[in-house]
Amino acid sequence: MGEKIKAAKTVLIVGGGAVGIEMAGEIASEFPDKKVTLVDGNDKLLARQNLTEKFRDALMKAMKKKNIEVILGDRLPERMSAHGFEPKTIELASGKKIQADIQILCAGIAPCSELIKTLDEKLVDERNFIRVKENM
Repeated sequence: MGEKIKAAKTVLIVGGGAVGIEMAGEIASEFPDKKVTLVDGNDKLLARQNLTEKFRDALMKAMKKKNIEVILGDRLPERMSAHGFEPKTIELASGKKIQADIQILCAGIAPCSELIKTLDEKLVDERNFIRVKENM
């Protein structure tokens, strides 16, 4: 992936959690001439973390200082299942268009529970997570 990032002029990071923020920061630091955009459907970065607004404000300032465009509260029209390495223009749910040479997925997890389903579908919940007992 490193060579593809190096060759790209524009990079889209999908996900405003720790991994997405780290990826955006690393790319922007290593390649300051690249246009880096981070998109997250939540209205704040690290939305699932118990952090202060002061911390989040400082994080946003640091990202702006690195010229990372942060788009919050908006989503891709359909969920990505893997990184994309072809130039695309992506229209977000809001109608905003983003041109990106590569798209890096840093959001959510997709459990691989197909094998367990073949044993017994009741072993998997509605989100495709494997049901476990308290002791795992």
